[in-house]
Amino acid sequence: MIESNQAESDELLIEDLAAGNAEVLNRLYLEHKSGFVSWAISKYGIEENRVKDIYQDAIIIIYEKAIDGNLVLESSFKTFVYAIGKNLLLQEIDKKTRIGKHSDRMNEHFEFLSGLGDTEIYEKRVDATKSWLENLEEPCRSILISYYFYKKSMIEIAETFGYKSPDVAKTQKNRCLNKLRTKVTELM
Repeated sequence: MIESNQAESDELLIEDLAAGNAEVLNRLYLEHKSGFVSWAISKYGIEENRVKDIYQDAIIIIYEKAIDGNLVLESSFKTFVYAIGKNLLLQEIDKKTRIGKHSDRMNEHFEFLSGLGDTEIYEKRVDATKSWLENLEEPCRSILISYYFYKKSMIEIAETFGYKSPDVAKTQKNRCLNKLRTKVTELM
C-alpha cells in the first residue's frame, strides 16, 4: 500500500491535475520521463522517439482521467505512470507483430503468384488475382480486402461481419483466400 505522506501528496497532485494546473502537469511529465524512456528502451527495445511518444500518450491519458474525475491511485504515481506506459508499449508491440504477420502472409501469396520465377507467369497471376478479387463474391471480397489491405484484425473482422469469434472469421478468411488461389491457378 501507499505510505500516508505519499498518498496525501498524490491526492494533492490529482486535485491539481483535475483543476487543469499546467505547471503540475509539466512537472509530472518531466519528473518521470527520463526514467521511463530508459526503462522502456532497455526492456522492450523500442526506438527512443517512439517511446517518448508513448510516454506522452500515457501522461495525456492520466491527465484526461484526472479531469474526468476517474483517476484513482492504488500505488504510487510513478508506478501508475509506468503501468499506463507499459500497456501502451505492449499495444505497440502487438501492433507491430500483427503488421509483421500480415506482411508474411502477403509475401507468401506473392511467392504463390511468382510460380517458378517466370516474370510473365507472375504478371498474369497478379492480373488474375486483381480481377478475381474485384469479382469475388461477398463477404469474401470484403474480408480479404479488410485483412490484407486495411490491416484489420480478426477481432475487427469478426465484429464487422457478425462472426461469433475471431477464429470463425479466420477460418472464413482462409476459405476465401483458398477460393481466390484456386480461381487464379485455374486461369493459368
